[in-house]
Amino acid sequence: PFVVEYAHLFSPHNLNYFEKENVKTILGDGRRWLAESKKLYDVISVGVDSPYLPGSGTLYSVEFFQLARKKLKAGGVFSILVWGPDRALLIKSIRSVFPSLVLVPVYRESLIVIAFQANKLPERARLDRMSDETEKVFHALGIKDTKFYFTSLLRVGDDLAKEHLKKEELLDDTLPTDIHPFLEYGLSKEGSDLFSLGQRWKWRE
Repeated sequence: PFVVEYAHLFSPHNLNYFEKENVKTILGDGRRWLAESKKLYDVISVGVDSPYLPGSGTLYSVEFFQLARKKLKAGGVFSILVWGPDRALLIKSIRSVFPSLVLVPVYRESLIVIAFQANKLPERARLDRMSDETEKVFHALGIKDTKFYFTSLLRVGDDLAKEHLKKEELLDDTLPTDIHPFLEYGLSKEGSDLFSLGQRWKWRE
């Protein structure tokens, strides 16, 4: 709830999308809501902070990615933030359900994975075409040459995709699932540190 409550503080950067007439805000379990929805969607976007924190694993499992693809319209798009030492594993999990995807770098070592409902990527010209809303976001961030910046992000993403394919080939076939959400319980060092930090925040409250 606090994300919605304080969204107005970031209005110069989020374009006040919470206040738009065509936006309906629902507070609750997003995965359950998606599973029970009878609708199909053009875009499903997930912005969870971390796959290592308690409860986050349900949005990084193979079964969730399968649900998301099932709920997309033909030509639809799924996006999700990935970061951390298990980034290659997360991308491999997404790729096991969405064979067509692109990577977009955001900050530090974080990536937005954009996955397509179709089995092959759209033509490059379509990927390079910016929407008016995207251009507004870049302008709000102080970026003047938006076209150059946007295409540069995609080019860097191309190089990262090649790099990650090599890393994914070195991994075994064990992927995070609902039955085995091993990232959520912090088997990596960073995951353990984040879990401990979450516990400290809870204790302070």
